[in-house]
Amino acid sequence: MTAPITQGRNIPITNEAEIRFLAKLGRQEGIIEDDEAELIQRVFHLNDVTAIELMTPRVALTALKGELTLSEAKADIIASSHSRIVIYGESIDEVLGIALKDHLLTELVEAKGDQTLESLARRVRFVPETIQADRLLQKFQSTREHLAIVSDEYGGISGVVT
Repeated sequence: MTAPITQGRNIPITNEAEIRFLAKLGRQEGIIEDDEAELIQRVFHLNDVTAIELMTPRVALTALKGELTLSEAKADIIASSHSRIVIYGESIDEVLGIALKDHLLTELVEAKGDQTLESLARRVRFVPETIQADRLLQKFQSTREHLAIVSDEYGGISGVVT
């Protein structure tokens, strides 16, 4: 069975530019709805964007030392505007995992303040800064996760991508 886009030949009969143009034309003529045409345009944009362009940079993260107890970190947990908190070892570049703010608050309410943040951290995946958004989306879908730590070429932490 041959793919319809190649009509039995080994070379494609169309390219990205033509598909974008056809989507735009279809939108103008009312054949394709605005949101459908926009979706087509965004699909092509996914492989042009990398994790570093999408991430929340490390300076904007909420990150806490894993050796802290819930009680010691209570004020920082409550003050965080993020739903996920990066848990690290000796430095931010030594990420131990991610903790859900709601889970930490629940543990505090249940008087379990003597637990360390490290013991409550969940495993997290790492991705390079250069991973393309379409590949990142595939990773998120295949692993059923929606957050990853973005690492630089030296193994340092650049940020978080969701």
